[in-house]
Amino acid sequence: MQPRAETYAGTRYNAGSVPDGLLRTAVTVGTVASLTLTFFHPVMWLAAGLFLGLAVLLLMPSLLTGVQTEPLRFHFAAIWIFAVALLALAQGATHEFYNVRQIGFLIIGFAFGYLISLVRVPASAAWTPFALLATYFAALAMMGQDPAESLTQNSRNYVSAMLLALFASAMLLTKPQVVQKRHIVPALIVLTLSIWATGRAGIICALLLTAGLSVALIFRGRLGVLRSTLALAAVLALAVATFAGSEILQQQGYLDRLSSRGLRDPSRLAIIVSYFYQIEVSELIFGKNYYHDPFMQRWGYNLHNSFLSAWAHLGLGYLLFLFATMAICVRRLRTHSAIAVSVLAFGLRALTDTHLFAGQYDFIAFAAVFGFLRETPVPASRPSLVASRS
Repeated sequence: MQPRAETYAGTRYNAGSVPDGLLRTAVTVGTVASLTLTFFHPVMWLAAGLFLGLAVLLLMPSLLTGVQTEPLRFHFAAIWIFAVALLALAQGATHEFYNVRQIGFLIIGFAFGYLISLVRVPASAAWTPFALLATYFAALAMMGQDPAESLTQNSRNYVSAMLLALFASAMLLTKPQVVQKRHIVPALIVLTLSIWATGRAGIICALLLTAGLSVALIFRGRLGVLRSTLALAAVLALAVATFAGSEILQQQGYLDRLSSRGLRDPSRLAIIVSYFYQIEVSELIFGKNYYHDPFMQRWGYNLHNSFLSAWAHLGLGYLLFLFATMAICVRRLRTHSAIAVSVLAFGLRALTDTHLFAGQYDFIAFAAVFGFLRETPVPASRPSLVASRS
């Protein structure tokens, strides 16, 4: 019996098929995992570099013989990104601006994101990095560990950021077209561990991820009168459960930071004001060197916003690309809800911390947009990284 065929952004895959080479699975999953482990210790950049090198080698056959088969909009996006990289390099060189690292992230994200947009790996492999990281944080939580001590190189805020990134990565690697019941469980795990970490943005984004996937699951397919009534009742029950759960968590002290400080953060607002204070038109377009600002030095030159960091280091062109990616995901909420909701939840999380875009996780945006921009099936003659069942 032939496996059921699914379509993801115009490219056909065999649902449930297993790649014909373990190397492809190991490289893609290993790269995702190693980039995440750099948040624990810089030495993991050695592993990330190794996996990224292997990823580029895997990508070369498709790049050399298959890029011309991509739709015109893909080439437009590629030209856009390479123009951004060149302009950022020129801006950094002429203004003595340290942005080489972000340019490197941009190129890595482009190459690895394109690779992910072409492959589909088994769910057991794609979800392994998420499962291992979640198990680590869950073990610390059960031992009563302070979440602030879970990441010696970064703050507790990155607990939710990494989990959301690995969740979105697993979705992009497995490429489900619709939300399935099994996706709700890891989303609830993200929410639970984000509550343990007590980060306000993490809790909100994890809650939106869980709610978004749940609503997409409930309203999946055609709805008759009876099913519509049951779906609305399920949504109402979900809202009641969320309210009751928040009350219990509030009594236990897990939501103290959210309830006491709300969504306001004077220090982060002051950083944004300082960044735009007396900014020149050229800096609005090409980015701003804020490393000479004494106020920014007080905060360790941390903008606490990946979109603002991308704007500062890579220019307005890259910020617009990220916004375009989020807009495309919004347009795909009905047709590809599983991937769209996951990427949007991660994009929302990037609003309150750096190193997510213009950092380790640029590939999430690239993988999503390349997949959605690819509207025509991959020709049979093209060297493809998409595996078939043997």
